[in-house]
Amino acid sequence: MTRVSLSQAWDLLCDAEAFGPGVESEHVPLEEAQGRIASRDLAAPWPVPVRPQAGMDGYAVAAGTCRRGEAYPVAGELVPGVVPEAPLSAGQAWRVMTGAFLPDGADAVVPVESVQETEDGRVLLRTDPVPGEHVIPRARFFREGQRLLCAGQRITPQDVGNLATFGFHRVAVWEPLEVAILTLGSELREVREGGPPGTCFNSNAYHLAAWIQTAGGKPRVLPVAPDAPDAVRTALESAMVSPLVITTGGTAKGRYDFVKRAVLALGGEIFWDGMRVSPGSTGALSHISGVPVVSLPGTAAAVAPLFHALVKPLFLRLAGANFFRPRPVPVRLGAPVRKAPGVTKLSAAVLVNREGTLVAEPSDNVQAVDGYLLLPEEAEALDAGTLVDCLLTAEMHLSRTGP
Repeated sequence: MTRVSLSQAWDLLCDAEAFGPGVESEHVPLEEAQGRIASRDLAAPWPVPVRPQAGMDGYAVAAGTCRRGEAYPVAGELVPGVVPEAPLSAGQAWRVMTGAFLPDGADAVVPVESVQETEDGRVLLRTDPVPGEHVIPRARFFREGQRLLCAGQRITPQDVGNLATFGFHRVAVWEPLEVAILTLGSELREVREGGPPGTCFNSNAYHLAAWIQTAGGKPRVLPVAPDAPDAVRTALESAMVSPLVITTGGTAKGRYDFVKRAVLALGGEIFWDGMRVSPGSTGALSHISGVPVVSLPGTAAAVAPLFHALVKPLFLRLAGANFFRPRPVPVRLGAPVRKAPGVTKLSAAVLVNREGTLVAEPSDNVQAVDGYLLLPEEAEALDAGTLVDCLLTAEMHLSRTGP
């Protein structure tokens, strides 16, 4: 079976009809909607504001009937939330607070700083009113029917505020996607069991579980499966109740690597077996009865880059998102790098903002990684300053600067 490139892997992960949504829709309270994926479109039921509002404290007037140096009677006062019962008459003013609805006929607001109240209760204008000045027009912020949510989008704090503006107190979202994580290896011990220095703990499972939670999923960590054909098959079969399965270890062609054999024994189909990607050359994608199985090598250093490059796109697709294909950002290398030709190298990097340009510094510190560089398959040596793609591990705010 031919090894696939990273681009070919993305095509299969994101475009294959075999992988549809793996979750059901549910309704949650608005205060629990942030970070969830919307399962249906939602539109504004009315415009905001529903009629013109005062943009400042002042006096609402009809600009064509008033001028500087003249005093006008004040018909009353309007505060936010109150719909005026009477229109504005010519040669009249209404005292308005910021956000108050304007009476019909008013097209300008003269700020309190530009008027003088007379002893007889009238208001003297110190400036000529200008039509539209200090007026928030109808539908300035939202049009009736304007889309508030699009099915498949991640709900942000701003979205929550917008929904609250219209009184939406429950939101339709996709349920969190459950992901089964199966680690293979007789040498591994569960974290909770403890052990002396040098013990091989099942760190990959917990590392993957944390990334899945960050993406909005619900990880299901299974017991470690020993390196035995029947044990691997039984463990993999037990994982199939989840809509997505990730395995780590057992992907090579050694005498103790049984995961791909187990997939075939369970009637599965292997989409690819091997990649022109490092780390990840022995990775595989398969499915068993429609459940996708992503098989990653057991190397701890491969977990994070392969999660972002392979697992996350498929996870988002199954979770109902409409933004699942990876979108790397261009960065410039801060130092020269070398790599083996013929593979795309996923290289850890720390990003710094240098005079408005994202610069990537290669990083060997597993505690400080902003993203993974996609060093091109055909390249062998790349000079400092070369523009390359980078998969970010999180949203960058460019707070880190460099010389």
